[in-house]
Order: sequence, then structure tokens, then C-alpha cells
Amino acid sequence: MKFDYSKRVISFYDHNGIRVFKKFNALNTRMKSVDLYYTDKGKYPAIMIDDYDGENLGTFELVFNKAKSTIEGKQLISYTEREGNGQLLTLAAIIELAQNRMNNLTYFAGDTSNIPFLAKFGFVLETDDSRYIMNGLKQIIKSKLPNIEEFKYKSRNLHSRLDMLGDVIPDDKSIFKLGCKILSDYFKFIARHRYPKKYYPYLEVGSDMRFTDWDLVTNKRYLDKLMDVHYLDYKF
Repeated sequence: MKFDYSKRVISFYDHNGIRVFKKFNALNTRMKSVDLYYTDKGKYPAIMIDDYDGENLGTFELVFNKAKSTIEGKQLISYTEREGNGQLLTLAAIIELAQNRMNNLTYFAGDTSNIPFLAKFGFVLETDDSRYIMNGLKQIIKSKLPNIEEFKYKSRNLHSRLDMLGDVIPDDKSIFKLGCKILSDYFKFIARHRYPKKYYPYLEVGSDMRFTDWDLVTNKRYLDKLMDVHYLDYKF
């Protein structure tokens, strides 16, 4: 089969009050031709990815809530590894966020390996469990990874503040948001630089994660580069 390396244009249509993309073709990171499309024939609406022969390679189930301006990710599955299919599914979900002008795309990363994967795009952890946050910060402080002094400095300061709180839950939850942001930015840093997994902080359990319309703005340059990787003619 001869590959078409021209950029694919993504077009859209309205479906039950939601703007969704028409089926489009892309190249995954193994330069294999794949098709992505939206369907609402299952329990939840979903983005599907199939190979050239029509075999399903993965799915991302989504629930649209226009009243709350939120897309809730239910289940993200990729049946292959290191081919960029999960990356394409996540990009497609972010496209839906942008096209429908939603404020939030949320997902519970039950599998902790999904945390650095989603942080790479700009997703941010959401938890007010101080012990959970402190565990991650402590591992950043002890990390042997070079050129992360800023992360270590922020982690030391916040770890001390959380340690002083003990089990007291403050009325102002901004301290937890700051901890989640530091952890998420660190995961994003090591994931984008493709450092070995031995440098990833180990988190005992999964976590809620959120990608907002502001995260779309601050991560635009990186997301646009990923679209180029997959030969897609689309800019966020």
C-alpha cells in the first residue's frame, strides 16, 4: 500500500446538539494508516480508532454535558502499545472540547500509568489528599534526574507546608491545587522529554484529572506539533 503523506483535513457536523468530527484518516507513530470516527451506538458516545482493514484499535468513551460545559471521559482503551493510537484518541477528545467550546475535559486515571500519559497533553491531577500529594513531592525531591532544581525547590517548600498541616484540612484548598500542579507539571516535563519510567514518581492509586479551556491555550504549541506528527491539518 502506498502511503499518502499529505496532511488530512478534519471537517465537522452537528449531531444532537454536539459538534463532532467526520471520519478522518491519520498516521499513527508507526506510520500506519488509521481511521478515527465518532459513534453513539454504544452505552456511551465514543471516539473509535480502526486500522486500514477496519479492525478496532481502541476507543475513548465520552459523555457531553453542555449545561456544565464538561466532557467526561469514561474509558480510554488502546489495544496496542507505542503506536500512538491512545495519543490520537486523546487528541480527538481535545478537538471535541475545542469545537464545542467546553470548559473541561475530565478523566479518572485509574491506571496510574495513564497519569504521566495524560499530563503530557496538559491534564492536571485533582485531589485534596495531602498524603498522596506529599508522597509525589517527596519523590521529586529525591529524584536523580538532572536539570529539575526548580521542581525540587517548589516541592520542598510545599512539602514542608503540607507536613505542618498534618491531618488538618484547610478551608482554602489552594494548597492542594498547587501540589497537584507541581506534580502534573513534573509528569508533563518527564513525559515530553521521554525520560525512562524509573524517573516517574510512583503513585499508589489513580486520580481524577482535568483538562480545561485554559490548558488548551497554554499547551497549544505542543498540541499543534502532535497534530503535525500525525499528518493532520488542524490547529488548536
